[in-house]
Amino acid sequence: MRTDLDVGAGDRREPTRSDEILMGYQRKNFKFQVPSEDEAFQHDGKSKHLLQILGKSHCDMVNLQKCHISCQLDDRNHSSALLQLKFTFHNAFSSSIMSFHPTSAESIDDHQTIDNLKNVCEVLESEELHESPIDINISKVIPVDLAPPLSWVNYDSPPKKMKITNTGHTVILSAKWGQERPYITSGVLSGKYVFSQLHLHWGANDMEGSEHTIDGRQFPGELHVVLFKSCYLTQEAALKERDGVVILVYILNLQDPPNPNLQPIVDALPAIAKAHTSAKVPPTELLYLMTQFEADYFIYRGSVCTSDCVHPIMWMITRVPIGISPDQMDSLRFLLDNEDELIRRNFRPVQPISKRHIFHILPSTSKYSTLLPAPVQDIGEKITQIYRIQLLYSKEVDERRKLMKAQKQLAVECLFKRAKLSNKDFLSSTESAVSSLSKYTDFIF
Repeated sequence: MRTDLDVGAGDRREPTRSDEILMGYQRKNFKFQVPSEDEAFQHDGKSKHLLQILGKSHCDMVNLQKCHISCQLDDRNHSSALLQLKFTFHNAFSSSIMSFHPTSAESIDDHQTIDNLKNVCEVLESEELHESPIDINISKVIPVDLAPPLSWVNYDSPPKKMKITNTGHTVILSAKWGQERPYITSGVLSGKYVFSQLHLHWGANDMEGSEHTIDGRQFPGELHVVLFKSCYLTQEAALKERDGVVILVYILNLQDPPNPNLQPIVDALPAIAKAHTSAKVPPTELLYLMTQFEADYFIYRGSVCTSDCVHPIMWMITRVPIGISPDQMDSLRFLLDNEDELIRRNFRPVQPISKRHIFHILPSTSKYSTLLPAPVQDIGEKITQIYRIQLLYSKEVDERRKLMKAQKQLAVECLFKRAKLSNKDFLSSTESAVSSLSKYTDFIF
């Protein structure tokens, strides 16, 4: 049976020029002209921006012979034809752009790059605020091949002080620098976004914990790096602005060996077991705590809701997870909340994507899975990390040596006293010495 959107072979007519792919052309039995690009997208400004992101220069890759429209269309089918055209062109452009990858830096046109970034920002800025987190699926994102890489500045600078805090809901790591704080810029960002703090989310077991899900799967945990735009001066002020805060998302994925980069944080957790307690941690460069990704990340507009306000957030999710051992993950589950109960679930439920768009900035050619494997460390990097950890804990080693020396000295003193004291006096003296030693041991550990 012939439908309203079928076309016979004899009903097609070749276009007069290549730049009329979206302009439409007359067919001999049509009762109206196929709408132009502006007409087809005038009721949806965001869709027009998406078309510009995909690039008009790729229109020539679309085969017009695959765009079938009915030869007999009456006035009642005019609106449905417009809608069909819209989805047809979207599918065609999506297929063409996903197969296009520039082979070198010289093949990227600067003017076209700027236009793509401008349109991405316009779409993100114009979207309504919907709550986060969401599910990320690489098959449902919009690739953006033309964009400058993210730039990371001062992430190799060690801070003067570093502190870890149990807020009663999560663990926050903050720091102070004697110079300009670390920040990221470029990519799809306008301005500098400086480091504020990082915190963690986890669940009651290794089958849950991450806020964002990947291909419908939840992971044991998630690390958030909170950045705010430098022109707003503070995170509190930036949270009130639409472009004020960016959160970098790292999925925590289980691995057998402990992650040495996370070990200083894990070792400090017993000191902040109770809510609203803090402890100092050895200052370390942020580059050891997070992967500095420049490309191959997802970005979308979301929000975080509090009791009295909705804060707009720009989310940036890297495809490369952070490895963490089961024991390290389990150490987070012994922290206490405000009610002195264990913090077992501090993640929010996944929200519908709704009408917002998820962009994949500078995607790699690896698309078999949304989340990539955790990076494997080479021998040189492992040696460097081992040396750094030895320096961090050299003070603890010295204290242990002092303890051993005190134990030996106490044993010698006991032997000398044994010959002069009765059994009763010797036992009393030994118990006193052991008690004194145990107090010293508690101080050290």
